[in-house]
Amino acid sequence: MNQSLRSKRVQETGRLRAAMRAMRAMALAGALGAAWMPVAQARQPAVSLQAPARYPSLPAIANAARLAANCAACHGTNGVTDGVALPSLAGQGKGMLLVALKAFKSGARQGTIMPQIAKGYTDEQLAQLAEFFAAQPAVPTAILPPAVLRIAGAPAGSRP
Repeated sequence: MNQSLRSKRVQETGRLRAAMRAMRAMALAGALGAAWMPVAQARQPAVSLQAPARYPSLPAIANAARLAANCAACHGTNGVTDGVALPSLAGQGKGMLLVALKAFKSGARQGTIMPQIAKGYTDEQLAQLAEFFAAQPAVPTAILPPAVLRIAGAPAGSRP
């Protein structure tokens, strides 16, 4: 094979590789754009979800309740945690919760996952979360098992 033919083949291969890289980059950008779409939509002001007309007996889901559903994995349903490893959020003061959430968001308060989670919410959404959890009934210590009370520092044999 002569030198000019080899040179043309190398150029064509180079162009083909460049075109393939560009196509992969566009496909990746499209996939990332689709993956980030829900995040972009979540940052838009949300309204309460209304039950479809065919289900008039279903209540509307409040925006704060939808936001609080993200907290259930660690802090329990409606902010009631099993055990003492993580704090129950239910029944805590709105102001205290809001200060803690904003401190996590700003980085003033350290945590394992909460700083990253808090950064994903607007200040308005943090206020909605604090109000939601403050409105939930607190867990009475009388229903906690004795082992949990001991871990929490309650005197042995005491049952409020």
